[in-house]
Amino acid sequence: MARTEQSDITLHRVGLHKEIMKLFSESPRVYYKGMATEFTSNQVHEIFAQEGDFGLPGVIGSGTAIPFDDFAMPYSITVTPKKRAIGFSVTTEAIETEQGYGVISRRASKLADSMLKGREAEVANHMNLATSTAAGDKGPDAVALASTSHPLADGSTWSNYGVSSALVTLGVQNLENAVQEIRSQKSHRGDPFPAMGPYILIVPPGLEMLAKRITGAKSYPQSNDNDPNPVGDTISHVLVNPYITSTTTWALLSSNKNEHGLGFLVRRGMRTDMWKDHNHDAMMTALTEIYTKFNRGARGFQYLNT
Repeated sequence: MARTEQSDITLHRVGLHKEIMKLFSESPRVYYKGMATEFTSNQVHEIFAQEGDFGLPGVIGSGTAIPFDDFAMPYSITVTPKKRAIGFSVTTEAIETEQGYGVISRRASKLADSMLKGREAEVANHMNLATSTAAGDKGPDAVALASTSHPLADGSTWSNYGVSSALVTLGVQNLENAVQEIRSQKSHRGDPFPAMGPYILIVPPGLEMLAKRITGAKSYPQSNDNDPNPVGDTISHVLVNPYITSTTTWALLSSNKNEHGLGFLVRRGMRTDMWKDHNHDAMMTALTEIYTKFNRGARGFQYLNT
């Protein structure tokens, strides 16, 4: 019995999905996993609270009542993943003349690459939009991820944003300053709350070689001194991300995912769909995902840009 054209093509759906997922998972160009902590949820949205803290314990005398403190969650943020989609159409004539699966398979690799680039661009926006005050870019404290005015409980502020050009151009001294700044960050109560490292040094491609020279040198780099290079020991590795749009921006991120707030929320992973467009005698293939970047808080992240 002769098989129908549609049955011939749709039999490829399982193979197509496997091909796409294989290419997606085996790509050597994956940067986003080193920049953000991934969460999964099947809810319409998730609420992330910024953790509070207790004050310092007081000195009390014998028989004196123990003081009780409030461990309030000072801020929270509602995160709603967004649906992403891309697809292609192949006419039955193209399928027939190109032996069917070969045409689809080549396009499958491009679709997988497109979806991976979507994730990369989204997570890289933690850097590209670090100073943005748009609703989708602000953190639980209602200011930008990188800001000089993160609020504290007593009404004062703290900063994780280096803005003076004399202090933020990537170099050994400025990297030392950045390490000192990230280790001076405060809790919501204003107590020391440092991310002690080691840190990931995030840079665009144009700063890669400089970053590796600075962090890899055993002696003090960019000088004739024989002093040791202490800052190199504070960096776990250099993360070079080509999706960072600025050529001068760089950042320190705690390598401990519990110490930083850069997040990536996935509601649903990649799904492959195929259907017949009878009006145009073509086969339609689409990929969809649902995800978004978000930040749970600015601590453990130090951003610098000239």
